[in-house]
Amino acid sequence: GAFYFFQKGTSSDTITSGSHDLFYIKISDTLKSDFTFWIENAQLQSFEGDTVLKLRYVPGLRYEAYYLKKDNADLKYHWDNFVNGAATIEKEKIRIQVFEKMDHNLLLENTFIYKP
Repeated sequence: GAFYFFQKGTSSDTITSGSHDLFYIKISDTLKSDFTFWIENAQLQSFEGDTVLKLRYVPGLRYEAYYLKKDNADLKYHWDNFVNGAATIEKEKIRIQVFEKMDHNLLLENTFIYKP
């Protein structure tokens, strides 16, 4: 199975509300329960189905996000966010980290500047 995560449209290291704040995610169903995302000073929320996530600036908090398995036949997985403590970076920065759940290996890390 494949795992893809990147900014939708033109990539930028600066994010503002409504600009460069959409991310494309593609994970095969067999791998969806294998990854966890840590997002500092922001949340990644479902935006278009289960393939586009929208970043929402939430300074001072770190969120953990991942796919939860659902029993609903129409929707096998649901993207969800949970508060996971205080952010450890400056409030004008947003950090997204992707980990493997089993051994907590860091697979991807991106840091962005947030401008209101």
